Amino acid sequence: MKAVILAGGEGTRLRPVTEKKAKPFVLIDGKPCIEHVIEALVRDGFSDILVTMYYRPGDIIRHLGSGTAWDARIAYSIERTPLGTFGGVKKNEGFLNETFVVASGDVLADVNFLEIYEYHKKNKAIATIALTTVDNPTEYGIVGLHKNGRIERFCEKPAPEEVFSNLINAGIYVIEPEVFELFPLNEKMDFSRSLFPELLKRELPLFGTELSGLWIDIGRPADLIQSHLSVFSRRLETDIHVSPDELEGAELHGKCYIGENVQTGTSVQIEDAYVYDDCLFGNGVKIVNSVLSRQTLVDDNTIIKNSFICDSCRIGKGVHVEDSVLGENITVSDGITIRGQKLDSDQHVK
Repeated sequence: MKAVILAGGEGTRLRPVTEKKAKPFVLIDGKPCIEHVIEALVRDGFSDILVTMYYRPGDIIRHLGSGTAWDARIAYSIERTPLGTFGGVKKNEGFLNETFVVASGDVLADVNFLEIYEYHKKNKAIATIALTTVDNPTEYGIVGLHKNGRIERFCEKPAPEEVFSNLINAGIYVIEPEVFELFPLNEKMDFSRSLFPELLKRELPLFGTELSGLWIDIGRPADLIQSHLSVFSRRLETDIHVSPDELEGAELHGKCYIGENVQTGTSVQIEDAYVYDDCLFGNGVKIVNSVLSRQTLVDDNTIIKNSFICDSCRIGKGVHVEDSVLGENITVSDGITIRGQKLDSDQHVK
């Protein structure tokens, strides 16, 4: 069975995490997001995969290759000018000549794709949208769902006064190739702004079904932190994992993943944090609800809270980092406070 992975996004909301890599290559639990999606698709029988790309396509092709590492057959479509989510798919209608699944390479989705596919077939839908619920639906496309599962209303990124549902479009679809006949080739079109409104207008069978499994939109740093904690605890079936088995001098609370060759001084507190390999913490360091990437050094009495720290950062003594993202290879001098900032890579904060 066939699937499409949309991998054209630049990930501007995640900068500087995406400063030097395409958004599908942002690591989650040590593995690029797009690999999590590929593994879930192949597990459910969707091994013929087309990846649509615009931003940094060479990185994606070099990394994924032909797909043999995942027992998949991966083909690629490069857009010289952005065609939108649906326009880039329609460009490949010759390959997509049967019912196919669409997923996003930059949304963490370990869901049951086959279940959505079978629901679509059972209802003889022309398109099916996988749905999930969120607290703030204004950032997504929301749907009004009939009790029989047919979508009656659709509104993309509604204003607060326009919200009529907290069921949102999760960016996973099952599509019949007949939809391609409704639109011309080589025009910029999106699923949410072009295809779905047209299907509703024509009263064609557009269905929705709620997801089962893990789904996290990693578009914001806070979501990226949460995805690390959710994935490792689900994968290892434990809330605390330390390599090696003990970490002297540190108290661990909540969900904590500690990678290899992590060393700490005394009186270190770590709560709800993911720490990659080869990090070094001084005395009295406190880490809360954060991700610290490889080879990060944190000196004495520094606090890092609700933040994402990229590779090879050097953070001095008595520093306070909160609600922030630090790019790669940043040095922070002693006593500095960084709050609510996104700092680009390769700089010295004094």
